[in-house]
Amino acid sequence: MSGNGLVSYYLSKVLDSIGITSTDEKLVVNGGLNIYNYFISLFFAFIVGYFKRRTMFVSSFSAMLVCYVIWTVLSCINQKKNFEEKSLGQGVLAMIFFYYAAYNFGFNGLPYVYLTEILPFTLRAKGINIQQCVQQICSVYNGFVNSVAMDNMYPSSWRYYIVWVCVNAVELILCYFTFVETSGRTLEEVAEVFGEKPVEISDLQEKKISVETHEHSASPSAESLSRSPV
Repeated sequence: MSGNGLVSYYLSKVLDSIGITSTDEKLVVNGGLNIYNYFISLFFAFIVGYFKRRTMFVSSFSAMLVCYVIWTVLSCINQKKNFEEKSLGQGVLAMIFFYYAAYNFGFNGLPYVYLTEILPFTLRAKGINIQQCVQQICSVYNGFVNSVAMDNMYPSSWRYYIVWVCVNAVELILCYFTFVETSGRTLEEVAEVFGEKPVEISDLQEKKISVETHEHSASPSAESLSRSPV
């Protein structure tokens, strides 16, 4: 729900909105974008350990917002000039590629890692399950609502991009004020950030000794077994 679904599901309509209507051109853009996303995601996968979590999230949101603003403005000017200036369409196309670089930097795989880091063990499975359910709901929205919105606003489909500009702005604000830094911390230290009482090693040792004592007392001794009748 950061605007990436618009391009992922309806790239053809987005290209129509900037004057790229040729099937061959769309095929080249679609293929090039997928190859680009693959290699840029692979590159970020190798360098993700060199950046802090909050830095990646905030940078990604900020870059996506900037790309979407420029993308929207260029699309508006392009439509008002009846798609006569090819440079405007190429500028939008460049923003799409820059946008996906920003998206892949912070939101391709990092949210899944961050989710496991901030959730305590007792809530981890439930939290991931809720995240997957919400993601499927968002997929339904991206799969059906975007198309209706783009069609109803044509030829001024760029107006719908304003929605995603606002969404990215809200997400950036929420990220900046609510996301905690987990980089370099153990899961126990992250739990302390959220106010949970850390488990002391001495408590674990006492619990282990208690369990071992209980098991020893519950098990019959060798002497009692030898005296018991067969």
